[in-house]
Amino acid sequence: MDGFLFGVVWLGTFSGDVVREESRLIRVAATRSQAIWRWEADQVAAQPDRYLSVCSAGDAFPFNRHFFAPIEDLQRPLTQLEVSITQVNAYELHVNVRAQAYAYFACDRAPRSHPVQRQPL
Repeated sequence: MDGFLFGVVWLGTFSGDVVREESRLIRVAATRSQAIWRWEADQVAAQPDRYLSVCSAGDAFPFNRHFFAPIEDLQRPLTQLEVSITQVNAYELHVNVRAQAYAYFACDRAPRSHPVQRQPL
């Protein structure tokens, strides 16, 4: 995609706090890869209870995140998932899953005979 797009980057904790968040217009030529953001090390304070995420408006590029420790060393509190299921019609269910903290490895087990649409909150 040539032109400008809107991106958001944030530093969060697995307990649900946002430590830092910034948004800006980004310009990247089609089929190119380049650095689009820079924070100094003291602005990030990388720790095993934190992660860095980036996303774009309109899914111009895929959501991505970076962990500051190997998966087995991440400091993640246990959290309960709140799940509600609403039947829309004979062929469609709406499933809402919420958590008060980062829920890593949460997944659904729905058969994939029909496309699944995920809508982040």
